[in-house]
Amino acid sequence: MKRACRSRAWSLIMGWADVLCLLGHDEECVVAAKERAVNLVDFHFSKIKRLTISPSLLAAAALYIACFENNVKVTQRLMGLLAGRSEKGVRDNYKKLREELGLLDDFGWIFL
Repeated sequence: MKRACRSRAWSLIMGWADVLCLLGHDEECVVAAKERAVNLVDFHFSKIKRLTISPSLLAAAALYIACFENNVKVTQRLMGLLAGRSEKGVRDNYKKLREELGLLDDFGWIFL
């Protein structure tokens, strides 16, 4: 089950990265973001015991983080539209993934 969800998240990231290139974002930055997002998905699946996030929301959150780190300007709303999910779902899973990465301080602020 985890393997199928991981491959589903990978395929979603690949497709959405192509859409970001078509929308006019710098291809080199999008490719770097795509590779980082795949690494984030792998990290998530290595840490969990059972699936708690849908593959589409996980892929959207991972790609949002990776785009932010690589200076590709996307919004949570755009990621939600690509995933076919709500902006709030992307935001909540974005926070969960950032917590797993250990990038929160004592007050809950997210460091990038």
